[in-house]
Amino acid sequence: MKLESVFTDFKKILTAMLLATICIGLAQAEPPLYSDIHGPKHLVEILAINEDQQAVFVSIMESQHVKRLDVHAQYEVSRKAEREAMEALHGETVELLQWVLSPDQLDEFSDIVEHSRPRGPRPGRD
Repeated sequence: MKLESVFTDFKKILTAMLLATICIGLAQAEPPLYSDIHGPKHLVEILAINEDQQAVFVSIMESQHVKRLDVHAQYEVSRKAEREAMEALHGETVELLQWVLSPDQLDEFSDIVEHSRPRGPRPGRD
C-alpha cells in the first residue's frame, strides 16, 4: 500500500467524520424563537431602534415571547382567561419597553401589535 493511498483514505475518513459531526450538531440545535418576518429583529427595523436600544429591546421581546408561549399552554382550556392574561402580559411588555423606546417608537410598536392581532372568532376556540 502506498503512502499516498493511506493519506487519501485518511482524508476521506476524516471528512466523513467531520460531516457527521456537523450533521449531528445541526440536528440537535434548537429552532429559533422567531422567523425573520415576525421576530423582534423585524421590529428593530420598522421602529428604527438604534444600537443602544436594540440589545435590551430584543432581550425583552424574547423573554416576553417565552412567557406568551407559557400562557398559551397554561390556558389551553379557557381562552377567555388566556385573553385576559395576554392583555396583562401586553401591558407588562409596554411598561418594560417604555424605558427603552422613545414615545414615538412606543406608539408605533402599539399600533403594530394592535394591527397584527387576529380579529373575530378563530376556529376551534371558545
